[in-house]
Amino acid sequence: MLHRHLNAIPYDLEETELSEYKNLSPKWQNWKTVKEACSHLSTVIFDRVCDIK
Repeated sequence: MLHRHLNAIPYDLEETELSEYKNLSPKWQNWKTVKEACSHLSTVIFDRVCDIK
């Protein structure tokens, strides 16, 4: 189940072209980059909530 949540794909992922968003930094125009950043951020938040250093 955890694997399924970690690799969840929004229903419109394939249809959404991030480069079409106005003023979106080129860095964030790639879904892989977005996924990696979200994964990292979720780990940081989890560690903080659990007070893990």
